[in-house]
Amino acid sequence: MTDQDELAKIASQMSVSDIVRLAAMKKITDQNILEKLATEGEPFVRSAAVHQLSDQAVLERIATGDRKPYSLGNLQIDALEGITDQAVLAAVAMKAKERDVRVAALLRLADPKYLDSRTASILSRTRASCQTLPSDHKQRLTERVLEMLFGLMNPVVERELGEVQSFTTSWAPFGANYILTPARTKEEGEPRYYDIGEEFKVSVKLSKCAQTIVHTWETKLPGSNPSHHRYEARIQSEDILGDAYHYLAQDTLISIAVQSEWTDFRIAAVRNIVNQAALCRIVFEDKEEEVQMAALEQITDMGVIKKIFNEHKGDAHVMAAEKLGLPAPAPAPAPVLPDEGISR
Repeated sequence: MTDQDELAKIASQMSVSDIVRLAAMKKITDQNILEKLATEGEPFVRSAAVHQLSDQAVLERIATGDRKPYSLGNLQIDALEGITDQAVLAAVAMKAKERDVRVAALLRLADPKYLDSRTASILSRTRASCQTLPSDHKQRLTERVLEMLFGLMNPVVERELGEVQSFTTSWAPFGANYILTPARTKEEGEPRYYDIGEEFKVSVKLSKCAQTIVHTWETKLPGSNPSHHRYEARIQSEDILGDAYHYLAQDTLISIAVQSEWTDFRIAAVRNIVNQAALCRIVFEDKEEEVQMAALEQITDMGVIKKIFNEHKGDAHVMAAEKLGLPAPAPAPAPVLPDEGISR
């Protein structure tokens, strides 16, 4: 069968087995049909269709678009994997709505000439500061560093704190031995278990800031339940951004918390806001629960906390109860997601 419309119908039928649907999908070459399946189909079809696409303009549209709910995997990142044109990669890096897509596009970019000067500078500084990181950790850590530099080289931040004069990173492993049970005989020895963690350190000097900003992330090894594992530290860009944003004016912090499109920038700003009314507005108005909770953590005014307890319907209501010393409310029933019927 070669009829593209008929193949698309088979690929879209949830009553057909996945094997048959995939076989039909692999025979579809019409880029318009594949784009429609990738953007409008149910999750199984979207995930399969995007891997069949080769049209760079179509892949750019998907990579820079909104994230689809209930998708299998990350459709935007899948689309990015099919992009080979450097100009298209650069466009995704500057226009994508999802930050992880921008970061992934930048790190795939071999030729920065298609980038605007600010983004090219961020990418160059990121690569320079991550050169000495171990190869098996470089990709993961470079992604985090890139996020940090986007937050530090934001024009709003640079106006008050100045340009990044230096940005250095260091990484080191550390481990721990555990003895779980005593040896049965002297010759047998004690059974030992070894877990490996990491320490990642970033140091930043900003031209208008007297203090050098340093943040270190360390793995918390389990100790009581060793398992011969390697544990990664929980490295979050909002940690060092929060340290840097401490030196920003309150009006600037509120502006970032309200206007920034990136969640970790808003969290970093919120952690330094003292204006109780502004924090209250963020709890009620921010679309991200993480930001709402970060704002509530900063609120100390009991009147504001009571208002949140009385009027907020989400998790902030629960945290407000805790801050007021009240019993935790009964959890709400779990939402019922639509059944999109992936066949097996």
